[in-house]
Amino acid sequence: MKQNVVPIPRPGVRFGPYPEQTQTRRPWTWYAAELLRARLLAVRAPSARERARFLHAVHEKRKQLQGCDIEFVSASARRLRSRFAVEGMTRHLVAECFSLIDACLRFHMNITLHDSQLLAGWLMLDRRLVEMQTGEGKTLAVALAAAAGAMAGIPVHVVTANEYLVARDAAALAPVFQTLGLTTGAVTAATAGSDRARIYRCDITYCTASELTFDHLRDQLGAASGQTERNLRGLCMAIIDEADSVLIDEARMPLILSGRVENAEQSAFYRQALFLAAKLKPDEHFKLDHANRRATLTAAGQEHAATLALHMGGAWRVRRRREETLGLALAAQHLFVKGRNYLVRDDHVVIIDETTGRAAQGRVWSQGLHQLIETRENCPLTQEQQTLTQTTFQRFFARYLRVSGISGTLHEARGQLLAIYGLPIVRIPLHLPNRRTIMPARVFATREMQWRHVVDTALALRTQQRPLLIGTDSVADSEVLSEHLSRAGVPHAVLNARFDAEEADIVAKAGQAGAVTVSTNMAGRGTDIRLGDNVAALGGLHVIVCQTNDSRRIDRQLYGRCARQGEPGSVEHLYCMGDGFDPLSAVAERLLRAIRREDAHGLPYRFVLLARAAQKMRERYRRREQWFYYLRAWHTERQLAFAGASD
Repeated sequence: MKQNVVPIPRPGVRFGPYPEQTQTRRPWTWYAAELLRARLLAVRAPSARERARFLHAVHEKRKQLQGCDIEFVSASARRLRSRFAVEGMTRHLVAECFSLIDACLRFHMNITLHDSQLLAGWLMLDRRLVEMQTGEGKTLAVALAAAAGAMAGIPVHVVTANEYLVARDAAALAPVFQTLGLTTGAVTAATAGSDRARIYRCDITYCTASELTFDHLRDQLGAASGQTERNLRGLCMAIIDEADSVLIDEARMPLILSGRVENAEQSAFYRQALFLAAKLKPDEHFKLDHANRRATLTAAGQEHAATLALHMGGAWRVRRRREETLGLALAAQHLFVKGRNYLVRDDHVVIIDETTGRAAQGRVWSQGLHQLIETRENCPLTQEQQTLTQTTFQRFFARYLRVSGISGTLHEARGQLLAIYGLPIVRIPLHLPNRRTIMPARVFATREMQWRHVVDTALALRTQQRPLLIGTDSVADSEVLSEHLSRAGVPHAVLNARFDAEEADIVAKAGQAGAVTVSTNMAGRGTDIRLGDNVAALGGLHVIVCQTNDSRRIDRQLYGRCARQGEPGSVEHLYCMGDGFDPLSAVAERLLRAIRREDAHGLPYRFVLLARAAQKMRERYRRREQWFYYLRAWHTERQLAFAGASD
C-alpha cells in the first residue's frame, strides 16, 4: 500500500526565503455550505488499521533500540535527518523517528511514551487538531510532532498557553532535543529584540501566540521599509498547545503594533471626558452594551453633551470626536471593572486576559480607552499610540503552511475550527479509564449563599485531608472567597493575576493532602496538579466550579484539573442567580423565589438545566458572531491587498 508523504515546507528554492501562505480561498457566506466544503477538502484521518500499523512499526523500532546506548541513538538520529531530506516524511521514517525520541525521553526523563501520545504526535504532523484529555501527556505529544518536523528540516514554532509554560517546556525538553541534534529556544516578553532572530533560528522555538504574532508584524514592517533582516524564518509549521484558546477564544483579539504619539494636553482632555460622562444619565442619555463592552449616546444624550461642551472649545466642538470620546469614557466608568477586567500594579493599569485570567503585561486598550481608565485610577498616563500595523490570531495562523494543535476541549468547537481554518479534529482515546465523579450541579440565590456552601465543603474536605481547587470568575471573586475562607479558619492559597509570579509554587502544592486553592481561569489551562502521597486513596482532588462560562468547553477545562491519568477525583458546579440567566429572564424571578425557599441547599437538577440552556444560547450566538467576523475580516484583507497594503 502506498504511504502518505507529508510535504516538507522550509526556506529554500521551492518555498522562498520566507515561506508563508499568502493566498486564501474565498469563503462561502453560508456557514453550513462552507462547513460541508471544508469536510470534503480536509485531510482524511487514518483508519483504525492504519493507526494499528503505525503503532506496530513504532513498537518494532523500539525493540531494536533496547540495550543501545545514547550515543547510538544520537548517531541514528543524524542518519535519519539525511533520509528525511531525501525520502520525505513517510510513515516508516516517522515511526523510526518516534522510536528514537522515545529512547531519548527514557534516558533523560525516565518516561516511556504510550500509544495515545504516539498517535497524537503522528496525527498532528499532517494539519490536524487532536483532542486529548487533560493529564494524558499533551506536552510530550507536542514534543514528538515538533521533533519529527524539525528533524525533517522544518522550522517549528511550538505555541503554548503562557510564558511560564514556554520557559518550563523548553528547558525540560532541551536535553532530549539536543541528543537528537536539534537546537531549542524560548521567546518570552523579556527576550531582548537583538536575541530574537538568533532564537528563531533554532530548530524548535517555544513561544506564546502574542509574542510570535508581534514578531511577524515587525518582520512585515521591516520588509515594507526595505530591511532584509528578519526575526522569523517564515511561517512553516506551528503546533499550538491549547489550540481552542488561541484559535477560538482569543481569535478575534486585535494585535496592534503601534508607535508613540506625543500629546502634552491629553491628561486634561481625559479628565474632562470623565467629568462630562459623569453628568450623563443611563438609559436617558446613553445605552450600555454589556456583551461588547460599548456605550452609545442616545439622541437626548448627544444634545446634552453638546450643551455641556459648549464652552469647552478645542476638540469638544467636533461632534464626532466628542461623541466617540464620551462613549469610551462611559465604557471606562460603567463596563470595565477593577479586579475583573484590569488590575492596578505599581501605578500602572494592567489588563487581565479574560480567557486565561492572567495579567497581560504590555497590552493596552486602544483609541484612548486605556488612558481614560488610567485617569480614573489616578495613574500616570501611557502615551497614546499610533497604529502601524495590526492583525488577529485568526488571520495570522491562516498564513502558516502547516498548522496543527492539541487540546483537551476541542469537540464543542469542531465545526468552527473546520470551517474557518480547515482543520479537522481527531479524538484520542484515554490511556487509562476515567475515574472522575461529576456531582449534581446546584443553583444559589446569592453569592453569599454560594460562598457559604464552598466554605462548608472546604471545612469538610479538610477534615478528610482531600485537596480542593475552587475556580472563580474573576480576581475580585477569588479575593472575596479568600476572605470568607480566612474568617472560617481555612488555610488556603490564591492563584490569580496578582500572584502570577508564584504560579509554579502554588500549583506544585495544590494536590497535597488538605490543600485548598482558590483560582481564576489561570488554573484552567497548562497546569498539571500532581497528587501528594496517599491522596489518591482519599479520593483525589475535588474541584468546585463557581464560574459562568459561555461554553461547556471552557467548563471542561477546569474539570480536567482532577482525575488525570486514571487517578480518582470529583467535580461539582455551582451556579448563582444573575449569572447566565439573562436569556431566561421571564423565568428568573420564579426561580429566585424557589431558590430562597430552598435556602443554601441549592435547587434540584432540573433548575440547573435552565442555566445550561442559557449557556447553549450564548454559545450559538458566539458561533454566529465568530463566523460573521471571519467573513468581514476576509473581505477587509482582500481590500487591503488590492490597495497594496497588508493586514
